Amino acid sequence: SRKIGYFALLRNLRNILADAPELTDDAISMLTHPRLIQKSLVMPFRFTTALEALQTSGLPNAGRVLAALSEAVDISLANVPRFGGKTLVALDGSGSMMGRPIKTGALFAATLAKANDADVMLFSDDAKYVSINKRDSTLTVSAWLESQCASAGTNFHAIFQRATRAYDRIIILSDMQGW
Repeated sequence: SRKIGYFALLRNLRNILADAPELTDDAISMLTHPRLIQKSLVMPFRFTTALEALQTSGLPNAGRVLAALSEAVDISLANVPRFGGKTLVALDGSGSMMGRPIKTGALFAATLAKANDADVMLFSDDAKYVSINKRDSTLTVSAWLESQCASAGTNFHAIFQRATRAYDRIIILSDMQGW
């Protein structure tokens, strides 16, 4: 009946696939509907729980819904604030970030970089610029950033020592467990 809110739909995708698989097409249609995403103001990181629940579910049609979620994440970039000028996004890839923090940080970094055409830097003991393919899906960029992180210390100074351009803002994504 399409009376479910967008966020409730996200939170119940696994249940829909398990208990009402005949509604999969309707769920996919709602998930990827640009107007529903825009109206909901759901940000890209809100899709993480649904993605994780579906990836481990082994349910029929989970692959189709995962593809729809990837598309929905990219559509939701329209809900991300746009910043004027030049932006650097610096992602902490240190040991304390491993696990859930790096998954969240990498998704935020991919989201901000794609929505704002920002430069991206990874840092731990040292820092380096990385190039992302902005035509890749947000989830693909996020997974790639996560895979590039090296477990080491957290040297915030390295960001500023390695920056070779002037920026209007530098966004640091970190658990703040630094030197």
